[in-house]
Amino acid sequence: TAAAAAAKLPSEDAAQELLNALPSDWRAHCCPAETVRTIVLDVGRPPYVWTTAGQRVLLLETGAERVVVEEEDVRIVYARLLKVPWRSEASASASAYQGLDGTLHQLSIISSPELCLSLRVGRDNPGLSDLVRDIIHGPQRSSLLVLGKQGVGKTALLRAVSRELAERENVWVVDTHGHIAGSGKVPHPAIGLARRVRVGASGLSQAQILLDIAHHHDATVVVIDELWSADDVGAVYALKKRGVRVIAGAAASLVDVACDPGLQSLLLGLQWQQQQNTSNLLHLPVLDVAIEIRHSHAHTFPSYFTVVRDVAKAASCILHREPFVVERRFPTLEMSNGMSACFDLEKSRF
Repeated sequence: TAAAAAAKLPSEDAAQELLNALPSDWRAHCCPAETVRTIVLDVGRPPYVWTTAGQRVLLLETGAERVVVEEEDVRIVYARLLKVPWRSEASASASAYQGLDGTLHQLSIISSPELCLSLRVGRDNPGLSDLVRDIIHGPQRSSLLVLGKQGVGKTALLRAVSRELAERENVWVVDTHGHIAGSGKVPHPAIGLARRVRVGASGLSQAQILLDIAHHHDATVVVIDELWSADDVGAVYALKKRGVRVIAGAAASLVDVACDPGLQSLLLGLQWQQQQNTSNLLHLPVLDVAIEIRHSHAHTFPSYFTVVRDVAKAASCILHREPFVVERRFPTLEMSNGMSACFDLEKSRF
């Protein structure tokens, strides 16, 4: 079962595997593994990490025998993580990224003009779905749009929702960059029984993949890592007409989506027209409920979720610069420690 698969997830922090690939003297000056978000190794510059709180921590002491990253350091870390020797073709392109098999981590290389390596930590956080359990299991089977800036937890929420819904439904994950289920040949156990397709692996566009899943694989729920274009929006609308539930992410705010000509139909419908001070909705919104994830200062867990249940009205209010009511859901301290499904709820004006 998916529960059994989740039980096999490693207990130590996910970042430890990446840190173990670094030289020992660098690890000695690193912050705790659970606070590491990205490891940065640029040839000719000091190595450092970005933490979940947005702080930069240098991995070498001032006055150390060596104070910058050398090309050999990058080669060694690369070989340790990918379990293969450094290959010249690995840096043949100006920019390349790949996942580490069996993990949620991402390794990105930039080789022009200098060699740069970024190691992005991928973590599973199943407790996030507790904040929206009433929505994802509601009788309306609402289609969801998950919004927020990079790094706030959108993908983690999509992953948790995928695993939970896959216990009862035929869930397909359309993984734009391999962030939800990793980049290995076998999807990461964090998505439970959900099935996964990687965008780019088949040569089809994301919109074509969405339609293929609906037509040939009997999907009842499709989870999309990131919506990019008007073609994606059209495909999502086609899925919804077939009765497929869609849960999609977008690296934007609610205001951004409402004002973007390519994406605003997600909220306002495919044939929306604005006539002076009134809005004519010729179609229902493509997605039903919007969830925007926000952070304040600490990035270890989302500060709160903003839930918008009437997305068409909210988008219209944004365009007319009028206030509207939203729900704000705040995780409790117990939940942020992965121990509880509780949250505090308030309604406020956006």
